Amino acid sequence: MNDEDILRDFFSSEEISAYKKIKDFQNKMGIFLENYINLFLPIDGVRFVGRNKNRPEGVDYIVYDEKWSVKNAWNTENSSMKKAREFGGIKHWYRLNKDTSTNWNSFFIPNIFPSEDDFCQFVGGNKKVSLMNFY
Repeated sequence: MNDEDILRDFFSSEEISAYKKIKDFQNKMGIFLENYINLFLPIDGVRFVGRNKNRPEGVDYIVYDEKWSVKNAWNTENSSMKKAREFGGIKHWYRLNKDTSTNWNSFFIPNIFPSEDDFCQFVGGNKKVSLMNFY
């Protein structure tokens, strides 16, 4: 027995399919976010390590020797990564707050001023993208 079998005991195939689509959306938004941030690089002292298999666990960017974890939303960090981040001295920045506001005003790379509107245009739409649309 695996997780799929257990899921089928509790949820319909339509619910499982919808959940998988939301998880896929969250993963794609994380990649879009990294790609958007990376448009501002290279910057001396700032490195993207998020797709490097030899990176420190839970680290996406190194900014002037500080380790940063970057997430799309307040609820996209799992508990094991949160523990790794807290014990590893990794700072955390995320784009979307629970109330649908954003954190671009406290961006983790100094002297860079990305915006929600520019991010949405980068993703390819004019409408603001929010996980809240799926709840």
